[in-house]
Amino acid sequence: MENRGMKKSTVVIRFVSLVSLLILFAFASFYLFIFLRCFFVADDIPEFNSVVLMRVMLYGKSPESMSAHISLVDSTGKEFAIIDRSWSNQSLYVEFSSAEFGGKSLFFPIRLYSGHHLPSGRAVVSKGLDLTRYYMDGGECAFVSPFSAKKKRSAVTAFAVFADFQSKKFQSKYSRMRTMNLTELQDGVVYEITTSSDGSLGLSQM
Repeated sequence: MENRGMKKSTVVIRFVSLVSLLILFAFASFYLFIFLRCFFVADDIPEFNSVVLMRVMLYGKSPESMSAHISLVDSTGKEFAIIDRSWSNQSLYVEFSSAEFGGKSLFFPIRLYSGHHLPSGRAVVSKGLDLTRYYMDGGECAFVSPFSAKKKRSAVTAFAVFADFQSKKFQSKYSRMRTMNLTELQDGVVYEITTSSDGSLGLSQM
């Protein structure tokens, strides 16, 4: 009975090890695919300057909460997703992740989150809202107009997939994280968040 139990344990251990190895192989294969794909498609992304990614307007804020109207914008200036909501916190941030290949550096909004400070001074932030589901629905990046060339749409989508993956798994020299504080924006004023193909981010009144 003891030998049978040991054999059963050995089989289970080997099975778990095999499954773990397969998962690791699948993870590595996926990363290698999205990594190499960005190298091959980088030239299909033309250089651009100050393209609008988001529009933000704060409705108002108090010591306990704040509310805002936020929209995501495609390359023609059309709003394709709108977020209208309030947060039970004192501050609001948007987090960006980039993909950087072939001389192109593209930032994508990854997460919208709020936070507040405890009396001790320690900052507490929320898990936040995943923004990728608003512009990657359907497998193609909605920041690029559907009327754009297919090669350009595919290339920007490849960069967006890589930037999202890097933000959730690990960072490398091919990606950077940036956070923009929206808390002190003037209530009732529309602001635009812009980006350029050199990896710059800007915030200005519309």
